[in-house]
Parts: sequence; structure tokens; C-alpha cells
Amino acid sequence: MKTFLVLFLFMVFLTDQSFSQKIRVMDSKGERLPFFSLRSPDSNLVKVGNESGEMDLSGIEMPLCGIEIRYLGFEPFAFCDSILVDGEVTLIKLKESFLELSPVDVKTADEKRVFENFRFLLKNDLNNFTMLKGQYLELIGKTEFHSFGILAYSGLIDRNQKANKFLAGNIAFFHQKQLLANVDPNEIPYQTSFAIISQFLNDLFFGIIQSHKNEYQPIESKVVSNINLITYANKSRTIQTTVSEYGVIRKISVSNTTFINVNGNPIEIKKAEVHFFESRGRSFIAKINMLMDVKNREVKLNYLTHGFPYDIQLPDKLAEEKEKMAFFTAALAHSSSPDYSFQESFFSNNEILEYVKMIDLNSRSSTNLNLLKQAYDKSYFYFEKMDQGDQSSTAYMKKVSEFVNSLNLTFQNNDLGW
Repeated sequence: MKTFLVLFLFMVFLTDQSFSQKIRVMDSKGERLPFFSLRSPDSNLVKVGNESGEMDLSGIEMPLCGIEIRYLGFEPFAFCDSILVDGEVTLIKLKESFLELSPVDVKTADEKRVFENFRFLLKNDLNNFTMLKGQYLELIGKTEFHSFGILAYSGLIDRNQKANKFLAGNIAFFHQKQLLANVDPNEIPYQTSFAIISQFLNDLFFGIIQSHKNEYQPIESKVVSNINLITYANKSRTIQTTVSEYGVIRKISVSNTTFINVNGNPIEIKKAEVHFFESRGRSFIAKINMLMDVKNREVKLNYLTHGFPYDIQLPDKLAEEKEKMAFFTAALAHSSSPDYSFQESFFSNNEILEYVKMIDLNSRSSTNLNLLKQAYDKSYFYFEKMDQGDQSSTAYMKKVSEFVNSLNLTFQNNDLGW
């Protein structure tokens, strides 16, 4: 595991000024613009607004002037800190950048070209090694699991190949701060359902990219915020993709389908949505919402991005496919079977309350102060709670724990910690 203990992340942040205000970004009609990007003049600091088009600037060290807000289809907006007012939400309206657009009814040949561009761009964006600072929530029965950490992904796996049948995919979540509420003590150590996200999204993305000619057909075309958006659907209408006329992905929706997990068990997906945002010519995962039935229990899984690093430099060995696969195998083992480090002070922070509210409007958690009364408040290492009779698995999870703890320390030292 030593080859996985160090991951170099280079991020440079400006340190001139600290704000304590909020901003809300809208279009000329007052409609909020979700997941806008905010950056410093040299682009070393990049932050992403939430799904409500807002951002809390508290604790963010910024320059006095030259801060820029960007949103696809709108002119960049640069401002100085003098427009911000303490204790109030500053409203910022972006001006649309008008382009000469084709009519709403796009020709069939153009729609085919757009979809081909979309598949090419999606494959390239997913192949890049990406780390996003975000929040994960799952609801199973009365149990709630909240986690703040880092989402990582890089490339896709063809699980139709016999050699890859039991691989879950190169998508993982590094847990840093967790809260587990209303849990049956008999379910400790708690195992998350994140592997379902990894497997399902891997197969979903891979299937779209490798889809046969004419498998997806356009079903709708409309202009939103001066951008022509085209929605495609597969023949069964269970999968829909919404992309811009340039092939940039906006959303993938799935309804009423079944996929087979690595254990050979069918998972019924009632509804799933993956939203994306664009920055610096690349698309990133903004939000994941999934509703499914697993072993006759309804399961809700949610993820929301709050920020991402500008530059990531990987050790040379991770460029090798074998090493990258081993990295994500260990990372996904942690995602599914995390150490639990409960910190009451973290989850009683007012800023965290806002995060909990914004992740899923259908969540039962309007405030997590109530959850603190029901939280499992004893930290533990996952391997210590395992059946000690299985020494091989216990030893592996101990190494995974050491690997992730070292990696999270690197995250903390590079402003990627919660």
C-alpha cells in the first residue's frame, strides 16, 4: 500500500482579505443561476456556487478586486469587495452574452453531430483524474448517514468483460467528517451504499459513450438562458441526456430501470439524476440524486459538489492502469466501509446546517441539530469492528485505513479538508 500513501495536490490560494458575506447570482429576470463559478484574477482560487445560486464567502481569503463570476451563456462579472455588505445577501445579476442561434428546431443531421460531440467530450472529461470537494447523504429507513469529503473519479471500466466483472468502477468518496443517526447498534460498523453509485454511474456513462448509432434520438429542443439545449432519449425512454448545442453535458436522467451489481444482485432504480457544471472547458459532476429499492428497502443516495481544486499532480505510478485500478479499489473499499470519526462541533456549525438543507429538498433533515441527539457518537476504525476471525480482510481494511488517513492529511494540508 506504500505506493498509495502520497497524492500530491498543488493549490495556491491568495491570502489578502477574508469576507463574511453571502452572494446570490441571477439572470436579468431574477432567476437564480445554480453552480456558477467564482475565481480569483489568476484562477488559482476557484469556488462553485450551490444549487440555489448562492455562495457563502465566510472564511474565503480573496483579493480586494478582480474577483470574477462566470456562468455559461453569460458575460463574466468582475467585482471588488466594496460591493459586499456585512450580514446581507448581495444580489449579482449577470448579463446574457447573445449569440446568433439557429432556430429551436434543429436539423436531424445537426442533432446527430451534437450527440457525437457530447459522447466525445463526456469520455474525455471522465478520463481526467478529478477530485471534487463535496457532501454525501444516504437515507435508508430511519437511518441517516451524512458525510463531507472528496469525490474522486478517473476513467470508466467495461464491466461486460469477464476480467472486469467484479470491479465496481473508478468512482470513490473519501469521507472526512461523518454523522450517523438513528442507526441500529447491530449495524456497527456501518457500511454505506456508495458502491451502488460507483457501479451504476460507471455502467451508465460507459453505456452512453459506447451506444450504437441511432440508439439515442432527440426528443426535445429548447432555448434556456440563451443556450440551445437538446434532450436525447434511448429507445425505451429510460435514459435521457440533456446537452447544449455544442455537446456540453448538462444532465443525465434515468427512470425505472434495473442494473446488476458486482455481487450479481439486481438493483431497481426508480429515479436517478446526474447534473453537471462547466468550468475552463471541462464538465464536472455537480449533483447526484438516486432513489432505488435494495433488498425491499427504499434507499436515497445524494451527492452535492461544493468546490474543486484547480490543479492536481499525480504520482507517476498512477498513470499506469494497474496502479490506478489498485488505487480506486482501495479508495472504494473505504467509501463503502469507512472509519467513523464523529465530531459534534463540526455538525453543530451554522454553515453546515445550510449544507444539510441544500443537498436534497426531499430530505427529512431540515436541521441536523436534532440529529445530534440521535447520532452514534463513538468514533471507531472499521477494521476494529470487523469479525476478527477473517484476518485477511481485517488486515486489508487496516491498510486501507492507514492509506486514507494519510491521504486525508494531505487533503487537509492543501485546503481540501472540511
